[in-house]
Amino acid sequence: MKKNKKDKKLVVRFFEFIVYLIVQIIFIPVTLLGILIISYTKRDHRAKDKFPYELENLSAKVLMHYCNIRSDEESVKLLKNISKNYYYGLILTMAPVIIANNKSEYLPKIVSIPYPENETMFLMPNIKIIQFDKIIKKYKGDYEQIVFVEAGYDTRSFMLTKTENPDIKIFEIDQPKRQKIKLKASEKADISRKNIIFIPMDLKQGVLFESLIEQGFITSQKTLFLLEGLSYYQEEKIVKKILSSIKENCAKESIIVFDFLSRVVEEENIPIDFKFRKKYLGLIEEKLLFSLDIQQNPEARVRDFVEEIGLSLKSYYCGGSKNDNTPNFMAVIELLKTD
Repeated sequence: MKKNKKDKKLVVRFFEFIVYLIVQIIFIPVTLLGILIISYTKRDHRAKDKFPYELENLSAKVLMHYCNIRSDEESVKLLKNISKNYYYGLILTMAPVIIANNKSEYLPKIVSIPYPENETMFLMPNIKIIQFDKIIKKYKGDYEQIVFVEAGYDTRSFMLTKTENPDIKIFEIDQPKRQKIKLKASEKADISRKNIIFIPMDLKQGVLFESLIEQGFITSQKTLFLLEGLSYYQEEKIVKKILSSIKENCAKESIIVFDFLSRVVEEENIPIDFKFRKKYLGLIEEKLLFSLDIQQNPEARVRDFVEEIGLSLKSYYCGGSKNDNTPNFMAVIELLKTD
């Protein structure tokens, strides 16, 4: 009986793949047009210093939405209103994936969520998104304040306004120019910003809590701080300054969620999927400024770094640690203020 079920599953998967392959072949000209539009748009955004790699981060969430992995209508609306060209280029490029998924539930690797033993750097954006989602869901309702530090084009603050806790205060801190683009696009998209306070801030001196307090942040309340993707483009001394400033100004039992890449990503002889993701993150054109060596005893290495700042390691997730065929490539960690 079990064998029959397994055989049936294989037949279904084969059928789904055939549907995808047929659609992919039919849509080759459309896909190529989409790739050209995306390339042109990224070049244009880079020339105008308009954060092209944020578009790629946002596009991962849009694809996951259209392939029914996670609901995120806000990311779709935001991307459309930040760059219609990029949005339609993405849809044209990924049309075979979206159509095949909706017709047969086929999921190509690019939009899948792998089991830990199959994790690779290629799927790093998907893994990171899901890990942050899980942590936010875990603490939903436990905190009266949530702070997104260097929020970029993340839409979770918009999604949290739908929470059953109407009194929760949400703060978004980000570079002034990028935050302005996001606010303008969200207004055009008619995305609700209820209970969200946007604070433009240069983080080179750490988090300036005076600005947060002026906007209603209460230092005595337990707070959830989310620092997704912040470390990739900040020097180690600035990363430490940001974490230290949060530690010095937040209440006991506050949580800081932080992710970073492994130092192995900086090496020359790395797997092809590492090179692909480095390009995706803009780390070919720009040097990775912060990383930790987590190949040997990753938990001990992370704990040393965290304790140096005066925080406690509550939990950590190490991408690639259960796949014998790939190096550890990233980590998502929860830090706890205990004193």
